[in-house]
Amino acid sequence: MSLDKNLKNKLDELSKGGKNPRNIMEVFNKKIAEAEERKKMNPEDDYYPLVKEIILLPDEIKLRQLREIEAYLNEKSTRIKMKGNYVFRKNSDTKYLINEQIKSISPEKSIGNVLSINNGFTSLLDEFLIKYPTSKFVAQEFDEKVIKFQEQIYSIVDYDISFEKVNPFVIESSKEKYDLIFCNSPLGNNISLENIKLDYFDLNLLNYSKNISVEAATILKALENLKEKGLLFALVPTSLLFTNKNEPIRKLISKHSKLLSIIGIDRPIFKNTAAEFAIIKLRKQSKPSINDSDYIYMSFGSNIQEIKENGRDIKYNNLETDNWLFTKYLLEPQTPDYPTKKLKEKVDINLSSRRITDEDLESEETKQVVHLKSIDNKGKIISTSNERVEDLSSKVRLKAYKGDILMPLIQGDYTPALVEADDFLVSDNFAVISSDYDTHYILWALKTDYFKQQISANTRGKVIRRLPIRALKEFEIPWFSDEKRQQISKDTKESFQSKSVEELSKENQTLINEVLGSYFENELSLKHDSEKVRNYLALENGTQIVPLKEIAEIQNGVNLSRYKGGELKSRIIKSKNLKVLAFIDEFDEVKLIEDKIRTVVKGDILIRRKGDIGPAAIIDKSLSDLTFDDKLTRIRVSSEEILAEYLAIYLNSYFAKEIMNEAAVNKTMKYIKLADLSKLPVVIPTKEKQKEIVKKLV
Repeated sequence: MSLDKNLKNKLDELSKGGKNPRNIMEVFNKKIAEAEERKKMNPEDDYYPLVKEIILLPDEIKLRQLREIEAYLNEKSTRIKMKGNYVFRKNSDTKYLINEQIKSISPEKSIGNVLSINNGFTSLLDEFLIKYPTSKFVAQEFDEKVIKFQEQIYSIVDYDISFEKVNPFVIESSKEKYDLIFCNSPLGNNISLENIKLDYFDLNLLNYSKNISVEAATILKALENLKEKGLLFALVPTSLLFTNKNEPIRKLISKHSKLLSIIGIDRPIFKNTAAEFAIIKLRKQSKPSINDSDYIYMSFGSNIQEIKENGRDIKYNNLETDNWLFTKYLLEPQTPDYPTKKLKEKVDINLSSRRITDEDLESEETKQVVHLKSIDNKGKIISTSNERVEDLSSKVRLKAYKGDILMPLIQGDYTPALVEADDFLVSDNFAVISSDYDTHYILWALKTDYFKQQISANTRGKVIRRLPIRALKEFEIPWFSDEKRQQISKDTKESFQSKSVEELSKENQTLINEVLGSYFENELSLKHDSEKVRNYLALENGTQIVPLKEIAEIQNGVNLSRYKGGELKSRIIKSKNLKVLAFIDEFDEVKLIEDKIRTVVKGDILIRRKGDIGPAAIIDKSLSDLTFDDKLTRIRVSSEEILAEYLAIYLNSYFAKEIMNEAAVNKTMKYIKLADLSKLPVVIPTKEKQKEIVKKLV
């Protein structure tokens, strides 16, 4: 329906002059479109006349009235949403799978009475009728209170269809039972058990709850009205399948049925909701045996034919535990063809000795804490934070010792990390794994594809995925012969310890910023403003800021184009050899004029000042007497107040780099003048603090 021109003008008028910041026309056009859709689905829907009243409002309508009506519309829309009157999106894969299962019921004859609750399966029923034209079924619909039922009319010609106006929630036990029920429950909470008769079930299993959800009530009544071994297809929100609060319902269902299938549905399946849904297929069994093996086939909108050809049957016994979570069966890996052991048989997870006690927090004022961001994607602890005991998060509950493995439990790549040095405190976002077996073999096993697949199958949660500890303990790891385990352990240890210079450089850069940031929070919180740094006087006791030229001698390198051609051979350090606190040991050899050679000695610092400013690295004994080119600058500490190792670390910090970049000249090649470099403000803490920082980083 479109608005007449006069009414459009009036509504446009109300939108002018900032009286209504929202687009009134857009709001009401949307409401009218929704009303028309609802009118087609249900002529008795009172949503349509309500919108009709809006478009026929008198001329004197005021903005305040519009807002009141819109608020009422929103409230009304929310209530109607609970009816479950959504449009079922046709999903050919899902329909294909359901019809394949229907065929397996009785491909040659009519299957008997079919009950369809609500209209969400209309398209599926249509296809069903085409396949089974002699079928007889009863179709019904109910509202959000699950009390009132009304007839749902299907205008299908030449089919033997009988309609019956009944309320399945108060149906007598003597009533004829159904062979098959399609059930598309509306969404809602707190349906009173007093208003529905559930004599068939032992409601004590619900822990004497007085209310249950609409979808749970629908499934229970459908089971009650099925024949023995009758089938139920029910569209349900996945929250019914795995949340803890619905565990009593699952136990009750498992007492009277066997789960045959769970079909994951692409989302959003319905308009106006982002909830995830699945179709479950149950067979009614008064005394189901948990030892019987039924099978599950699942799809998340994947190509069904591919799943049928390459998929596998998954054994399933009962609905009482986390096994109801269908993602577990979609992603669960095949049993490998090599020997395995349960993780809990070979390691300890979160031992009581790893729990933080009050005594642990009394010994020092600050503690080193490992967070999720402290671990890189290769399983290396690249940073820690120093935190005051009184400021520790309540989630910091564990401690890790050298040789322990930290297993992240929160969404990410779940890469385990080996604790190689100091003891740390960690949050409960980790599992602390300790073992008397070879740690490097266990570390390797936790990184295998087989182990990662088990993680994917068992993580829980919609917004943030988390791996439950109890699931982790049940995971299996490869367990080869002693000889093979020893070789894998040796290889893992070597690869873990050997890092490329490039990797070390990146790790060092991150570590430097983390560590200096934790030590000089006040000094480095000036948003990299060099003017503020130079004027910053309120420094921590014992810490000072001085220009670089007051603590070191600074000298440029050799211009190779000018001084080549001499008799003296020399290896030369170029900018390509320089990384953060490291060198790439592939030095060129050139012949230079002897009196122009400038060499380095142990303790000198080289920094690149042309091209990209930085990084800086310190010379060790193996590099003494090498020459360096003019893109590099040598810094030789001349003050006893600063350690050369600390100065090299500081020159690599984002803080120093920001100031140097501000002073840089941008021409054909970016560079910083020697005079400007010599003015670089250097934060110098006490010697004790410098030694602490060096110990962490070098």
